[in-house]
Amino acid sequence: MGQNRDARQIRDARPARCRRQAVGARAPAVLRQRPNDKGVGIQLAYSIARVGIGYLLAVLVAIPVGFLIGMSPLMNKALDPFIQF
Repeated sequence: MGQNRDARQIRDARPARCRRQAVGARAPAVLRQRPNDKGVGIQLAYSIARVGIGYLLAVLVAIPVGFLIGMSPLMNKALDPFIQF
């Protein structure tokens, strides 16, 4: 009788079932539940996307301006006060 109970506990502790229970337990905090309720996961994704877009825009502006400053003495002299400020 004790062996059957131990076997049932082992069978219930399968990785797939444990994973489903873990995901189900944290899903309310991560996912959207109501129209005005944003979960942590959605807010984190939006924040990371904003940082990525800002970085991409900075790279798209800074690299060409850096080449322009490096290749043109006139632009170097014109933009040097802003860089040295």
